[in-house]
Amino acid sequence: MELIDLEFYKNLVILLENYIEKLYLDLTFSLNINEFDVNKMIELIPNDSNIRVTNKNKYEYIRLICQEKITRSI
Repeated sequence: MELIDLEFYKNLVILLENYIEKLYLDLTFSLNINEFDVNKMIELIPNDSNIRVTNKNKYEYIRLICQEKITRSI
């Protein structure tokens, strides 16, 4: 991921190294993207994009968001 998007990678490292709850982030299992000047929300878990990212599920979130980023970059 570091080679694809360095800034994104750095943010993921921050998530991994810290407790999500202490970062005061309002993350859910979704990804907002801009495709051809149109904003879209991608559900990382179909029909469950409103699940909040916590310290317990942050590894799953990171796995899914990286998978989505990598497949979109191809």
